[in-house]
Amino acid sequence: DSCRKIRQLINGVNYSDPATVKKYARRAQLGEIFELYHATLKSDGVFRSSPRGWFTFGHASFALSIQF
Repeated sequence: DSCRKIRQLINGVNYSDPATVKKYARRAQLGEIFELYHATLKSDGVFRSSPRGWFTFGHASFALSIQF
């Protein structure tokens, strides 16, 4: 089985248990690998940015697209 051959490295720990590797692989495909504390942080799991962050990201992306 391919799950037994796969080793997942998270936080310096190697996971070779097929069930654990499968769990992290499915979470990676669905977009949420890490468990976020939704109740404590009052977050919905979406990483958001301010207008300044989008401005910087947009200009950096545009500059890189022109150079390369």
